[in-house]
Amino acid sequence: MRFLKSEPARWLLISLAVFLFGLFSILRTPSTDATTVGEVSGIGAQLDGSGCYLTVKYTVDENSFHTQTSQEEKWCDFRSRILFGKTELVIVVHYDSSAPETATLTPRGRLPAAATVLGAAGVLVCGNQLLRRRAKQ
Repeated sequence: MRFLKSEPARWLLISLAVFLFGLFSILRTPSTDATTVGEVSGIGAQLDGSGCYLTVKYTVDENSFHTQTSQEEKWCDFRSRILFGKTELVIVVHYDSSAPETATLTPRGRLPAAATVLGAAGVLVCGNQLLRRRAKQ
């Protein structure tokens, strides 16, 4: 436990956690280098109302595809807006141009890449500090 008493060691662990968070987020969300407009073809909800999902039909190069969102609270608001006529049934679909059947309604964004780079930089800096301290001893 002497390792954790060192401030660079604590920062190393934090940096490693940030790096892993970013990496996991990148791996979890599909690549989305293209967008198209899709139409909501289905709306569903869990019986207890804790989560809703959308099924979206979209077309790429005259080929028709479907994607379904995960069951989350954020889709319930969208569902209620559709049911009360406040939102059209059209939605932006983000997909991988090399595999158009791989799509999502929430693109990856820049946060996972930034977290991965920041975490990796922190690991390198803190690891370097720890090695220098160990060499001085």
